[in-house]
Amino acid sequence: MVERHTDEEVVFAVFDLRRTLLDAVPENYLGSYAGTASTAAAIAGGVAAELRRRLPPDDVTAAQLRTRSWWSGPEIVVLVDDYDLLAPSGPGPLVPLVDLLSQSRDLGLHVVLLRRSGGAGRAVHEPVLQRLRETGATGLLLSGERQEGQLWPGAYPSPQPPGRGTLIRRGRPPQRIQLAFEP
Repeated sequence: MVERHTDEEVVFAVFDLRRTLLDAVPENYLGSYAGTASTAAAIAGGVAAELRRRLPPDDVTAAQLRTRSWWSGPEIVVLVDDYDLLAPSGPGPLVPLVDLLSQSRDLGLHVVLLRRSGGAGRAVHEPVLQRLRETGATGLLLSGERQEGQLWPGAYPSPQPPGRGTLIRRGRPPQRIQLAFEP
């Protein structure tokens, strides 16, 4: 997104408890960075408040929806690494975003959420992951154990070589893909 958009067109909110993404987003694109759960909760609340200001009016037309002309501002990319550490049990700090995920396209919200596969079978019932699944978000399952169960509609994890996984998109059958891998 950084290569395709200016820093006025896209902003990133990075949630990274292990701080492995400190330099992943250029500084001029970085809106906020959370290295702790309490900071993550505050940032999620701020992002949710901004998105609520972008909610379409009751009399919005189809043309306005297509052009999103009732609000202006950058696309917001919420980038979450190690979600299993951020929300180890319970709802977690991203809960303020749950009710807005179903309208993310209209509000300019993009969510990239990563977690380990261990314990993912239980985690799919966590509010954020559950809403992402319900709204038909794209999922990518990399290597994991089948015993975790069906993590995304029609897809179970399985042991895979590095970079190989299953891509799940709404309305399409799961597809095996190979990502570029750099050790």
